[in-house]
Amino acid sequence: MLRTKLFKLLSIILFAILTSTAFAIPTPQIKMLNSSKEVLNGKAFTRHYIQVINWAEFSRDLFNAAPDLPPCGINKNSSRVWVDIYDADTNQRIYGYCGFQRPEDLKQFWFAQSQKGCLNVKVEINDRKKQQKVFSNTIKVPCVND
Repeated sequence: MLRTKLFKLLSIILFAILTSTAFAIPTPQIKMLNSSKEVLNGKAFTRHYIQVINWAEFSRDLFNAAPDLPPCGINKNSSRVWVDIYDADTNQRIYGYCGFQRPEDLKQFWFAQSQKGCLNVKVEINDRKKQQKVFSNTIKVPCVND
């Protein structure tokens, strides 16, 4: 009887440990890919392309449409995971993505910089279903001088 209760208790503890760590979002590791100067509607800006190096570690389930969660603007089928880019020095959000459909979308995405200066950026991965958020490493993007 005692052995059965002990086994049951250990099973519950083991299950709790496994489910709390096995399904945690990996910490994204980002790197700078390249930058390009562009003009759109007469406005000049620099487009910085970045990559989550460990994109293959992210479960496909994170990128499923999540109509049961709050929408992203008018997109009622936005993905379960949202990806936001932040100025690492000010923690100000620069840009975000709410429609990635697969982990491969983390291989190349971008944000625009329209003002002169240098930026350090980081990426936040937000699993809205599990209410888990993780930040990446910080990277320096090329300075915009003109």
